[in-house]
Amino acid sequence: MNSQARIYLHHEIQESRAEVYTVEIATGVQLPDEQFDRAVMLYVERRPPRVNSRRRAA
Repeated sequence: MNSQARIYLHHEIQESRAEVYTVEIATGVQLPDEQFDRAVMLYVERRPPRVNSRRRAA
């Protein structure tokens, strides 16, 4: 995995953590840490692949 791919993965994980946390707040249900981590990774796996729009536009 090259450095750019690692950056994208890190960004996706951070976005996914925010999404899962938002759902926790909205539902009022706090997940145990292990389930929270599983939900984050599941969210990452189900996301469509990232596309660098600046490269496509060029």
